Amino acid sequence: MAPKPLVDVTRLFEDAATEMQDGEIAMMSNYSLNDAMSAFEARIMSFIGEPRLDSGLPVPGVDEKPLDLFNPSKPLLPEELCWLMDRAFALQMGFHKGHFLAHTVYTLLHIHFLDHLDADLIPTSYFIEHHDPKRPVELIVLVLWSFMQGILKCTDFTWREFNKTNIFDQEDWQSDKCEVSLLEGTPVAFVISRLDEAITWVATSCKVPDPWAEALEARLLLLRGLLGLLASNVFKHASSIRQHIMSTRTSLQTLRRIPVPVPSTDSPVRDAVSPLIARQLSTFTPFVLVEPMGPLETWSAFESLLEYWEEIVALSQTHSLTTWTIVPSLRVQLGNLPSDYPYSRSLAQSTFYDNIFVLGRYTFQWLSNQLFLETLGVGWKDLVALIRHPLRGSVDGLNEVARCCTRVERTLASLLVGYVKSNFCNPSRRRRRHQQNLLGWQNAVDALEDLLRCSDLSNTQHTGPVHLIPHVAVYWRLRTILYDIVLAGFPIELYSKEEQCCAYWYSMNLVDSLVPIVESLLSSLPTDRSSELAENVREELEFQMEFAKGVKGISCALLTLLTPSIVPLKNPDSLRRSFMKRFKWAWIIEYQDLDSEPLCQPEIEEWLGYLNSVSTTVKMEEVKERAKEAKSLFAPLLFSGVGFAGRPWGDQRKKFVKNIVGTCETIIRIPDEFDVKKLSWGERTPGGLVRDDGCWFPRYLE
Repeated sequence: MAPKPLVDVTRLFEDAATEMQDGEIAMMSNYSLNDAMSAFEARIMSFIGEPRLDSGLPVPGVDEKPLDLFNPSKPLLPEELCWLMDRAFALQMGFHKGHFLAHTVYTLLHIHFLDHLDADLIPTSYFIEHHDPKRPVELIVLVLWSFMQGILKCTDFTWREFNKTNIFDQEDWQSDKCEVSLLEGTPVAFVISRLDEAITWVATSCKVPDPWAEALEARLLLLRGLLGLLASNVFKHASSIRQHIMSTRTSLQTLRRIPVPVPSTDSPVRDAVSPLIARQLSTFTPFVLVEPMGPLETWSAFESLLEYWEEIVALSQTHSLTTWTIVPSLRVQLGNLPSDYPYSRSLAQSTFYDNIFVLGRYTFQWLSNQLFLETLGVGWKDLVALIRHPLRGSVDGLNEVARCCTRVERTLASLLVGYVKSNFCNPSRRRRRHQQNLLGWQNAVDALEDLLRCSDLSNTQHTGPVHLIPHVAVYWRLRTILYDIVLAGFPIELYSKEEQCCAYWYSMNLVDSLVPIVESLLSSLPTDRSSELAENVREELEFQMEFAKGVKGISCALLTLLTPSIVPLKNPDSLRRSFMKRFKWAWIIEYQDLDSEPLCQPEIEEWLGYLNSVSTTVKMEEVKERAKEAKSLFAPLLFSGVGFAGRPWGDQRKKFVKNIVGTCETIIRIPDEFDVKKLSWGERTPGGLVRDDGCWFPRYLE
């Protein structure tokens, strides 16, 4: 709307202020200074000022329908109520994605008028005046009332999960409740009982014709199942969670089978959803119009949520530290976007660690034991016993070992919980958290080497596993740098052209350091494969070694393909600054306090030396040869053991490998006269680049 012509009001304001003293402010009831400033800024049509201030003022000609004109008790047709329920589900999923309550759930105006829907508080005359066989009042005072209570209670449980600090306020989600009740004090059993009453009435009443009776019942059952899921404890109610998932899937099938027509523009249900409610809530959030999902997208989001709940139940019963690191990585690498909802990521973290126990039952000592058991084949307790055995007669020696063991356990306790939870952060935060974890891994290396120095293992027969305990921390540290930091920069579009080449070059160096570590760990494993654990350890290490070799091969191919486009160097100083900024995690001052030297730190002089030795002409034969070598390394992994990925996630891991094999094939088919602009790391979305292989390596768009 175009602004009205400005009028000089100087004289008007001077006359109005003649009876006021300097510094005096005129106040009035129910009209604050903030309201006055909001009105002032809205009247000048936001030529100056902060949009947060004018977001609370209804502007004539812009606001379609003020709240005071909304009639929450107005009867609705069954199909209109179905449409409103679908919109409520879409807005609920919008909050799961991290949007403001003021822009999602609170736009349902009925939730602000629950008292007007309560049959016990409505005058008897209402039922007489609104008698309409097509619009039974029970749809409002029973079905809609119980439904809106269920939506608010679901939102309450979602908000509580968000508020566990596993994810970040104002980054992943928005905590502003706008002083609106989410029925925090209402027992969930009460809300479920009201939903059951509504379900019973819809199923038995003759007032609602088919197919709308079935459609309404399915939506009520869907809400009841969602509320049951959100209110359940995955460790105490695993069987009931599975029942809720089954019933919810049945309801989704019904919803997909019975489409709901879009109400006409003059339908009263149109007034029941208003994004402009944000202007009149107690919030400083600027007004933003969030377009809700469509029905099909909403049901797909529900299906993804159910799949994630199934995965969480499976993970809660999988007592493997390595598996808890594999699963979130596969989610990222396969581009599974629904799992990236803040609610899903928070739920996984609180399932793993609830600030008291790990997986609902274990202490930190279990984490330390599993780390060595799943990497070295021997648990931490057994390793400590091997170290203590030669020192049985030395009190000082045993005390020194005890001191070193305590340091190791404390270091790992503070590291491992944070390490696993980091995998469930949003992509950018995940990468930053893993950078912060690197110092913890090096601390663990330092503590384990200190333990070996104070131990007497000269007369111990089985010293192989004990001598390799620092390799365990080195192995996990190198893996973190390679996959979770260096290669993880590609999906979030972190790198420039020069930095892309540097990332592939450094990946090759990391693999050169990682493979010998894995080989030494494999050599220490017992030859007996009778136990499932021993077999999983061997399969996992073998997979990691061959996969890393494949990563080196494809990185070498891409480095050979891309580097000629950035040489000769035009500005070496700029390249140095970029290198130092990108790898700043490698030079933090805390490393100087440790006795051990970090393995495979990035070196700028080595990188510059490599660039000075590179030809400016692309050697396509070498590129294709390297890509073929990489493919030959990746392809056998499609038929190898799945290690700690296990049955539920083994197929996903193989799918990821298959996608990388496809990437190798596209590189092999690149023509000799190629266009570097046709190299694509993935499809661009609001969250970054997304592709079904994690976007570590580009494909050539033929």
